[in-house]
Amino acid sequence: MAFRNEHQYRWKDINGRDFFLPVIYFVSNLVLSILFMAIMFTIDEVQGQGSDSFNVVLSDVTTVTLEIVGFLTIFGFWMLFHSKNFKQKLYQGFHNIKRHWKLIGVTFIIMIVFNAIYPYLVDTFAPEQWKFEQTQNDKLIESMYQSPLAIALSFFTIVIIAPVTEEFLFRYLLIGELGKKFNFIVMSVVSVLVFASLHVTSAKSPLEIVMYIIIAVGIVYVYLKTQRSLATAIALHAMNNLFAYIMTIIT
Repeated sequence: MAFRNEHQYRWKDINGRDFFLPVIYFVSNLVLSILFMAIMFTIDEVQGQGSDSFNVVLSDVTTVTLEIVGFLTIFGFWMLFHSKNFKQKLYQGFHNIKRHWKLIGVTFIIMIVFNAIYPYLVDTFAPEQWKFEQTQNDKLIESMYQSPLAIALSFFTIVIIAPVTEEFLFRYLLIGELGKKFNFIVMSVVSVLVFASLHVTSAKSPLEIVMYIIIAVGIVYVYLKTQRSLATAIALHAMNNLFAYIMTIIT
């Protein structure tokens, strides 16, 4: 297990093409958003006042659909960029998950325990103005569940799309690629801080960020422990999101 750079990397060792993928993802989502807004505007004009409930459902489905289409777009380009060895990398990824399933499972349990205990510690010891029962990010996700169809489609965005895209960005690009030049440990810290910060942009309590730092630290640990295997990081992230998804639905 190498937590530090094993040898001196050069700039050409960094896979620069993959850094275009976040840009492609942003542009494709922007174009699709404009397209869907035009479609919704046309439907609203045809209906007149329309049905409020229908518009809510359509809005929810549109949001989730945009995420799915955007994901398929970036995934397609990812396959294109690595067409020569994509199947081999995919096979190796599944092999890494199978090989390290105990590490993934134990880390997942530790993350769940810490995130279950932390709110009680906040409620007991934190100042009144810093207390919270649920993070604002979780509330935002819950607001997506406005219809059975939206709930079903949200499974793909929360359990599949979010883990893949976020791990690609925060672990693979920041640590796996930029870490070659800026040290894997340094970029691991950057990865944790950026990941956690972007999940609390609408937080009302500064202590909410700890919930996401716990998640990020667990995923980064597994990523480094498995020789920077993106597949194991995605698997752990997906397990965490699946657990949160199920708990949100049943509670």
